[in-house]
Amino acid sequence: MPGPARLTGAPAAAAQIRQALAVAGVLGRALIIPELWCGADRYWAPHAGVIPGAALRLPFRCPLDHVLDLEQCATAAPRP
Repeated sequence: MPGPARLTGAPAAAAQIRQALAVAGVLGRALIIPELWCGADRYWAPHAGVIPGAALRLPFRCPLDHVLDLEQCATAAPRP
């Protein structure tokens, strides 16, 4: 059974971003993350894709933390 709309492509997007980060690291380059689109908002309670009372229209450009755990990425990243 597929997950919520916001997560359907998230594992593939996260894997591609991780691979791109690895390549950028090997090459000593910075990675510019492309625009991400989400099919549902991220929220702690069950909802129908949009937080109740929000004026959000789907799909929307979503922040990177909807797809990746940025805190974990920061602690796992090598330090110069």
